[in-house]
Amino acid sequence: MQVFHNVHMLPIQGRDPMLGSNVFMMGDDKELAILDPGNDFGYTVDTAIHSIMAYLGGIGNPRVKYVIVSHAHPDHHLGCVKLRKNTRAKIVAHSKEASSLAKELRRRKIDVVVEGGNVIEVGGTKLKVVHSPGHTPGHIGLYMQKRGIFFSGDNVVGQGTTAIAPPDGDMLIYLKSLNLIKNLNAKIICPGHGPIITDPAAKLKELIDHRMMREGQVLKQIREGITDTRVMMERIYFPEKIDPMFYDWAEKQVVCHLLKLEKEGRVAPYEEGDKTKYRLVRRRKKK
Repeated sequence: MQVFHNVHMLPIQGRDPMLGSNVFMMGDDKELAILDPGNDFGYTVDTAIHSIMAYLGGIGNPRVKYVIVSHAHPDHHLGCVKLRKNTRAKIVAHSKEASSLAKELRRRKIDVVVEGGNVIEVGGTKLKVVHSPGHTPGHIGLYMQKRGIFFSGDNVVGQGTTAIAPPDGDMLIYLKSLNLIKNLNAKIICPGHGPIITDPAAKLKELIDHRMMREGQVLKQIREGITDTRVMMERIYFPEKIDPMFYDWAEKQVVCHLLKLEKEGRVAPYEEGDKTKYRLVRRRKKK
């Protein structure tokens, strides 16, 4: 569906509505770019590509100039090679994501490598590349600066929060990216998952506050003598009754918070058996 002038959104549903993803098309009736033509859980690549091609046919078959990939996760990129074959579009990704994406695409070439600050022009539309790492090292968003529309990929989602998982995920860098996005002062955020966000300032505050709340919970566990990350996860997340399928992901969020705190010099890791555990670092008082 057309959600704004020269902006189309095609939701790709998975087996669970929470796991669906959004494909965005930006440009005019002659030429456009497609962002993140992946597939999600329970939705095949062929079905996703069929939906995209059918939608293009319904709006007059504009030329697809670029297929832009926000980051190298399957639900955002799996359809890009087939879409390039069908449309002769060029695949675009950030330099820090290109090698990972090339491996995911069985060493096929990335056509256009971009950096933060580059501008992609297509169909009378200018899309500024915003390098916003943290979820992955080369994650990008796209900003229609004149209209205040930001395409956030996985950094800001319409419902829930983004998984930040080592080794590619970095909570400290992710929080810096959220603040970078906040400072854009966008009027609208078009997320990779979930509904369009019409109050970006409130959403970004919610996400930052949520991460700070989680960090406080992790520190509380250590102060109470809990040093094992699995036990921390259980004490933090079990009261929220999350689906057991997300237990491992939840533990990874705990680990990412601990790695952030370690970088800040607030906790220190130590080995106990085959497990890495954490303790608080006591700061010396200044005389």
